[in-house]
Amino acid sequence: MKQQEKLRQQDYFYEFVNSLDAIIKDDTIAIVIELMGRIEPVKTYITRVLLEGEHVVTANKDLLALHGQVLVSLTNQQDLVFGSLHYLKSNPFKINVSKMKNH
Repeated sequence: MKQQEKLRQQDYFYEFVNSLDAIIKDDTIAIVIELMGRIEPVKTYITRVLLEGEHVVTANKDLLALHGQVLVSLTNQQDLVFGSLHYLKSNPFKINVSKMKNH
């Protein structure tokens, strides 16, 4: 958040928000990348995002270890993609990105 003004001055196209509701209500957002860390409130946020039909990618190993099965189950029920950033360099992730584009 500290670099918002600096990024705007450099003419980058970023829209910064301070509210999860702003992300959920924005129909132009299809994929949420979580980089916060910790378990809560992240688990609650990811659950809300998945329930709203948005795909999620995370680097949060602790969250995946403790709640990964529950979040993957929710993802499967919603026909979404939920995964770890560790897959960014792999073909399975590229295939999953193709699936995301169809939503």
